[in-house]
Amino acid sequence: MGDQPGGKDAPLPDVGSLPESGPSPLNELVRLMEVAGDRGPVAILRDNCDGRQMQSLVSAISSALQGQECRVTRREFDWQFDFGERLSISVPVPWRVVTPDGIAHASGDDGQRFGHSKPIDGEARTNQLLRGRKVIASEIDQHTADLRVGFDGGTRLDFFNNSSGYEGWEVWFAGADGLVVTALGGGKLSTWRRTSGS
Repeated sequence: MGDQPGGKDAPLPDVGSLPESGPSPLNELVRLMEVAGDRGPVAILRDNCDGRQMQSLVSAISSALQGQECRVTRREFDWQFDFGERLSISVPVPWRVVTPDGIAHASGDDGQRFGHSKPIDGEARTNQLLRGRKVIASEIDQHTADLRVGFDGGTRLDFFNNSSGYEGWEVWFAGADGLVVTALGGGKLSTWRRTSGS
């Protein structure tokens, strides 16, 4: 999506797994934060990332997601999507699972009956749809900060950044000096570090 090579809607290339050390998209993102002077407890890299910073964010997220399976948990006010031990995504905004047959489940379906005898258990349904599937690609729309995660077999997760003012999804990297990427209202991205108390 955005200004990716190959056109506006071309998916990101598979970038492989995150190396233990040495140059990586995540290391480059941390380096860019340090260059920007981000050493505080909650410091924003930039509210409006330039092309290089945006590509570093996308590459770091894509690298951490690559090859991972997803486990979904319904929490009181949002949903938690865990991708192995590397990364989790906190989602208080609308999302959906799309299969080759169409929309298989959406966040708004949780608790609905749709003519069934019992309400739909969104957590169980989503985990069933994603079970055994591995991430093969991910992308962030440059204009809206919508996040799309593609799995093998043609299944995908779409996370909508649906406000001009409120924050949307957040990506939490495990380790990585407490790195968090937040989709801001209006379609921008922010990067910050959490402290041990946050």
